[in-house]
Amino acid sequence: MKLIKTLILSTLALATVAISSCTKDNNDNTTKGTITATIDGKVTTFDKNVLGATSVVNGNTFTSIQGDDEAGNNISITVVGVLTPGKIFKSDAANEQERPIVIYTAINNDSYVNDNNAVSNIVTVAVSAAASNSIQGTFSGGLTTLVAGNGTAKTKTVTDGKFNVALAN
Repeated sequence: MKLIKTLILSTLALATVAISSCTKDNNDNTTKGTITATIDGKVTTFDKNVLGATSVVNGNTFTSIQGDDEAGNNISITVVGVLTPGKIFKSDAANEQERPIVIYTAINNDSYVNDNNAVSNIVTVAVSAAASNSIQGTFSGGLTTLVAGNGTAKTKTVTDGKFNVALAN
């Protein structure tokens, strides 16, 4: 559980850095990568504010990538471990350190995270290429909102996810 909290905090920290590093006078429109996925049947491209970074926290290597779509929705993918081509991270892995976290934040501030109850639709992140300055791969899975009390969870299904993102040094 401590690792899950660390993953979520690392993802939020990356998001904060990305948002705070954006300035109105920055006219650098160079692409730092793209993330695409089909969200509930709709093909979506997350090619705004794309950011990728790898860091070490408490001896664990974390890699997070994120991007925004045209409407302002955000997707974030975090994995723990050294990036190795062919490595597949699954949310139901026996080793907690091999469980990826995918977070989708809609413009209405609803946040969706791995739905660990969706046994038939577990979150999977597969690394197809990795270098010190970039990462490529695929992802998919079921996401849900966190609910307190008697609320009803909302869900999202992510399929055909692909990423090709530069990693910050």
